[in-house]
Amino acid sequence: MSTGAGAEHTPSDNFWGAPWSADEHGWFSLGAWGDFSPSPQRQVIQGFYQDRFDLGDNSSATWFNAIQFEQGSNSYRAQVSYTEYDPWSTGDDTNNTLSAQNNPVYYKWNGSTYAVITEAALVAELGIVDISYTATGTTNPGGDWVLTGPTDGTAFVPVKDAQQVKWNTGNSDVNSGVSGNPIDLLINNVAGDPAEDNWGQAAKEVFTFTGDSVGEVVIGGFSPGAWGSANPDNGRLTDRLDFSQFDWNNDGVANEADAGLVDLTYFSFTVEDGDGYFADVVVHFIGGANTTIPLADFGSVRLVGVGEYDNAVSLVQQSVIFA
Repeated sequence: MSTGAGAEHTPSDNFWGAPWSADEHGWFSLGAWGDFSPSPQRQVIQGFYQDRFDLGDNSSATWFNAIQFEQGSNSYRAQVSYTEYDPWSTGDDTNNTLSAQNNPVYYKWNGSTYAVITEAALVAELGIVDISYTATGTTNPGGDWVLTGPTDGTAFVPVKDAQQVKWNTGNSDVNSGVSGNPIDLLINNVAGDPAEDNWGQAAKEVFTFTGDSVGEVVIGGFSPGAWGSANPDNGRLTDRLDFSQFDWNNDGVANEADAGLVDLTYFSFTVEDGDGYFADVVVHFIGGANTTIPLADFGSVRLVGVGEYDNAVSLVQQSVIFA
């Protein structure tokens, strides 16, 4: 497959969508398409929906609602409070607003009691990025707890055995006793969809660059390493970046006069992780004494996901040939 000037195949601008911008024109791979729209894993613990409570005494009260759940060998509780009140002093609270204060407090079992932990500490221990509570409305003291995993779609250990353990107008201390019998709660788990750069085919691929400029080329599924060998990380046959037909002396033709003009010292190889999903290896031309190609005109080659390999730069350098 040729790329650069006189490219045999050039996908349309922004063919792969975010995170690549419209000025990066090439995704060259024989393999399956990449997936740059990951979705996080989510668990929803559906809280207990109790009938509207009514004190009927012209007064207000705070209603405490707590759940308990497990992850591995750890036990946690989460509690939220509501305010029931009678703004018109009618003695009939049935149609009055129930206000969810939406101020969750979190606890962890420490061997003899549940102790308060911060939301940040709970999120870190669970391996998630967020936990939130959403009241189901203004008529019932209930709601859903939503646990959201990493944005790149990687999985976290799901929580289990969720129960409603408290619903009363008593002490705010979550250790003050379970009111009524604990109620098992439904947990909905939506698996994440991880970002994937995909591997390309098992066949060896050669990416041949012609002309005197490259442009902004993005290659997915590239397997770096010495030609004819197997990549030590994935076991696949290695691919090649071929500059043997490149016009290094900028005279309009690629011939024997271009052979030997450049080597690896004319390039930089950097590992970049700007998109947040994969570490890439980016190849830039930095020039040297034997060529007058303007650096700004050359462009770059981005090898998506290759930065995740051990010794990534060395493997990519082994993939480059000049003759």
